[in-house]
Amino acid sequence: MRAPCTTADFARNDQRAHIAIPGNFIYRCLCEKASVEVDACAVPLAAGDTLLFCSDGLWEMVHDQQIAAILTSLPPDPSQTAHALMQAALAGGGADNMSVIVVF
Repeated sequence: MRAPCTTADFARNDQRAHIAIPGNFIYRCLCEKASVEVDACAVPLAAGDTLLFCSDGLWEMVHDQQIAAILTSLPPDPSQTAHALMQAALAGGGADNMSVIVVF
């Protein structure tokens, strides 16, 4: 993630905030340095917003429209929703490992 983040780093689309993060930024943390530089940015939230934190193992296998449909069609149960998203990624080819966290 670039630091510092600004409002230009994300845009509202389909009631979701997309934050652009260049690939492989986690490798910056996997080195011999004693401390890690932390990037942070603020994203305005409203009551009823849903947060999805996921790796490319999900978003490269499942189209945004399908992700949105899954997030909005199931009861607000983070575990059930995350499981449905992972199943969609596996059905889409599941070529990569994935991490999925859903917050209602």
